[in-house]
Amino acid sequence: MLKQTLNIILPAIALLLLSSSAYAFDAVKLYSPSWGTKSTAYKHDVLKRALEITRAEYGAYSTHITDIDIKPKRLIALMQTNAMVNVAVFAAEESWDNSATPIRIPIRGGALSYRLLLVNKSKLKQFEGVSTLSELKALTPGLVNDWSTTTVMEESDFQVVKSQHFEGLFAMLESGRIDYIPRAVYEAYDELEHRTADFPSIVIEPTIALLIPMVTYVYVAPSEPRIAERLSRGLHKLHETGELKRIFDRYYAEEFEKAKLSHRKVIKIDSEYFDNQQHVEIGNSENGLFWNLHNSNQ
Repeated sequence: MLKQTLNIILPAIALLLLSSSAYAFDAVKLYSPSWGTKSTAYKHDVLKRALEITRAEYGAYSTHITDIDIKPKRLIALMQTNAMVNVAVFAAEESWDNSATPIRIPIRGGALSYRLLLVNKSKLKQFEGVSTLSELKALTPGLVNDWSTTTVMEESDFQVVKSQHFEGLFAMLESGRIDYIPRAVYEAYDELEHRTADFPSIVIEPTIALLIPMVTYVYVAPSEPRIAERLSRGLHKLHETGELKRIFDRYYAEEFEKAKLSHRKVIKIDSEYFDNQQHVEIGNSENGLFWNLHNSNQ
């Protein structure tokens, strides 16, 4: 009797274990502030594709975007609880590497490395003669106090004026308290478009670009190793097939065409942390955007 019972139960358990992945459900809760609507849409699309491309192996999923006004340090703490957020996309930095699981695929192909300057058009003349790092340091950048860029520029001896909140930077630039706000190419046009009515004097400076080597990683809460593994596999597939670049081009090729990086004076600001990370450089060529994956250590 016992043998007959085991013959029934054991195959059922085995079948349940083999099919468990088909019933698993991964709930991705993405943090994304609404400074630029296109940026949020891009991150969401990339993550959804990474989840979809792994559906056969990992099963069903859901995605939810959390837009709250919260500082990175508090967000790291919030991710430990897995209550509202378990995935975030940020410029890589040591505090994030130590507190969450980084997926080391640069989801924007290194585009964060290139910055345009938002300036008050009444001060455009000040930038015409700027072509070196020392000349740029004579002008005052405005940045949010806990951005990675803030740390890098302060380490390079820029006299940074800091704001607690992103929107405050625009008011400071409009009033003349700061000379410029450095923003990634993929951020600058979208963010400015949504604020032109409130800040009509702010424009994109036409001759300068900053090169601050940076990478943007997806970070996953430590309590979600399965989601981290799934997104890692999905993002690697998207990168290897070229789909990640195609998604990026669909969103941002127009911005890079407008920026005309090859016609700008490029001023490099070094960062020890980012110089040691694997990253993808992005630029302009006659055929459009190109990505070259390399490790700057090698």
